[in-house]
Amino acid sequence: MKTLKKTTYLILLALLSMMTSCSSDDDLAENPQDPGPSQGTTAPFDLGEIYQKDLTLPTQLNQSTDENAMELVSKYEEVIGFQDDSDIAQVPPGAVLSHDPVQAGNGRSTANEDYDYDVYTYTVGGTTLIYQFSVQNGEEVFELFQDIDGDELDMMLLYEVRQSMDGATGTASFYFFGAAITWTWQVNADESILMTMQIPNGINGGILYEAMLYPDNSGYLSFYVGNDLNLEYHWSGDGSGTWVNHTNNESGSWN
Repeated sequence: MKTLKKTTYLILLALLSMMTSCSSDDDLAENPQDPGPSQGTTAPFDLGEIYQKDLTLPTQLNQSTDENAMELVSKYEEVIGFQDDSDIAQVPPGAVLSHDPVQAGNGRSTANEDYDYDVYTYTVGGTTLIYQFSVQNGEEVFELFQDIDGDELDMMLLYEVRQSMDGATGTASFYFFGAAITWTWQVNADESILMTMQIPNGINGGILYEAMLYPDNSGYLSFYVGNDLNLEYHWSGDGSGTWVNHTNNESGSWN
């Protein structure tokens, strides 16, 4: 699963890198943009504090050579994988601002006349990225689209974040082949943080990770296949912990 998280991140990173690396003076000369009266590159809001928050496990746990502890660390890194995309809502310099919402071609229709939209379009090298921001039903919404053909007809939604106004709760979704990997987070009043990651799978009903991190750096992680609890881990603030494999009826601990 770690490979999946890195693949997701690298796809987005490669796309954004391709866009920005092509933005030389020559490229801009070949693909000029009319800045218009409302051009801007400052997003109306940032992604929530959770994207910058220290969510690391205890040092002893991260350094453990126990097989089950290492498996926990790998799964936990999947759960906090959304942090890899902390810069994804940063609008590139030179993007053109409008207020016309995007209609996506991959099963996502986001336009709603009840909401106001800030839509930043960045085009270079024949590829267009659209950064769309809005507030919907008390939530800040960020959507990243790609216009593959540059004709405004084949808009593909790549990434979406929906977060509360204070950033304490939210979801992040990465779309691929008509499906989505979805992360959620909830920062509680006691500063504990509940996080999930869900991966669709038509064969077994999907995979769900659920993790809780407490202020003392202790926590738990549960791993579900379909509706069945497969694995669970509990760890203390010093990095020691226990594990249970519900499929094989096995359990153990590490120090």
